[in-house]
Amino acid sequence: MLLLKDSLVELHYDVTTDILSMKWPDLTGLTKSEIMHSLKKVIDTLKFYDIKKFLIDSRGNRIEVPVEDHRQVVHQFGVQLLTTRVEKLARIASNDMVREDRTHKLVEEVNKEITFNMQFQEFDNEQAALAWLKGH
Repeated sequence: MLLLKDSLVELHYDVTTDILSMKWPDLTGLTKSEIMHSLKKVIDTLKFYDIKKFLIDSRGNRIEVPVEDHRQVVHQFGVQLLTTRVEKLARIASNDMVREDRTHKLVEEVNKEITFNMQFQEFDNEQAALAWLKGH
């Protein structure tokens, strides 16, 4: 079921599995406040539907924003995730190794500042990510 679609974010919810899926937005040419506004909608949706399983698909987006802005977005999103009841977070990685390297470095930095109380796994395909979220 489609829960939200705006210029940056599209959220799909599978009621039977309690999995919210989102494509990570294309962050090219946007201001940090625009990005954070859309990601706040994601957090609000996670809270409103009391979602426990969250899938982020990072395969098709581009991230052409300054590294510091990207770090702040990842940090703030992480802080806001702590206010939800998400128990399992799966991320589908892109094939762009330069972008993945940058993302992993940012996540490592954020993990030093925030202690997450959820399981996290990264995958290279949707089927494996969904199977893990479903507990298979």
